Amino acid sequence: MKEWISRRKVFCIVVVILLLVVFLWPISLGSRVPEDKDLVISWHQMDVIQPEDGAVESTLNAEVTTWRLETGTEDREAFQDLLEGYTIHRTWRTPFPANGLNGHSNGGYLFISWTEDEQFVHQVVTGFARLIMLDDHTYSLGYLDKHRSLDMKERTLAFLGHCPPLDES
Repeated sequence: MKEWISRRKVFCIVVVILLLVVFLWPISLGSRVPEDKDLVISWHQMDVIQPEDGAVESTLNAEVTTWRLETGTEDREAFQDLLEGYTIHRTWRTPFPANGLNGHSNGGYLFISWTEDEQFVHQVVTGFARLIMLDDHTYSLGYLDKHRSLDMKERTLAFLGHCPPLDES
């Protein structure tokens, strides 16, 4: 009986250690975005406009800017290097599909998308409030450091500010 309990304890400890390794192991964000694909990047800026005198409700001002980074260009390679500088980690929600990042935005959302085999569209979505979505699974940007997300927001928007946006025609 004692051997069975001892084996069970060892098995449980090994399983817990394996789960911790899987969930705490860092994943490079750049490794999840293929280098050989064109990227379409959209920044959805959301500003809450305070109500005017006599008005009851605030309004939401949404502005969308879109860029296209083609494979083989300097901008595309520099953006891939920027993504390589960030790591993501699995969370307890990662195994389960999510519908979005509701309420996890820091002034807007960044969408990075690419097409694979001319039929599958993949995307990375972040609101720069520590959570990031790859396709429909939620990850954490950094462990508990919300400043890492804000650093990514500032660096990404500064980088995209030097790239010409697509014409909205």
